[in-house]
Amino acid sequence: MGTAGVQLAKLRGATITAVCSPKNADLVKSLGADYVIDYHTTDFTTTGHTYDVIYDTIGNRSFRDCKRALTPQGVYLTPVLRFGILAAMLAGSLGSGKKAKFDATGLQPAEILRPMLKELSYLLEKDQLKVIIDRTYPLVETPLAHAYVDGGHKRGNVIIEVKAQAA
Repeated sequence: MGTAGVQLAKLRGATITAVCSPKNADLVKSLGADYVIDYHTTDFTTTGHTYDVIYDTIGNRSFRDCKRALTPQGVYLTPVLRFGILAAMLAGSLGSGKKAKFDATGLQPAEILRPMLKELSYLLEKDQLKVIIDRTYPLVETPLAHAYVDGGHKRGNVIIEVKAQAA
């Protein structure tokens, strides 16, 4: 989600600050990141910089942590559903200002997903969106693939390969 998020935001004209390890810095720059922060050495929430959107793809920072790094109308967005994000969403819905949002695209209804998929297909066909594949696992190794993803250090997508059985 992070590699696609960087590219899609860049296509829409965003200035992007990516937070990643040094081994991923060149990758995210090649995808459109304008700035890169090494999370090993710098806590982006304490630099004094503020952001309109913080997209936490792995859910390792809370809205509470990130709130100080948001602009007055900024949004903390994550596809990782936890109790803290639900509480922050409820609290934020009561007023204006900084918001926390959970958004899992796959949970959207078909009438919203179809145009999104059409746009993604177009961008892929025109080579404006790169699919980054980190690793491929056979179906029988799905638990290993999940463990790898859960480790929080993947670079791009992890593929589960399903092969048809001979009849």
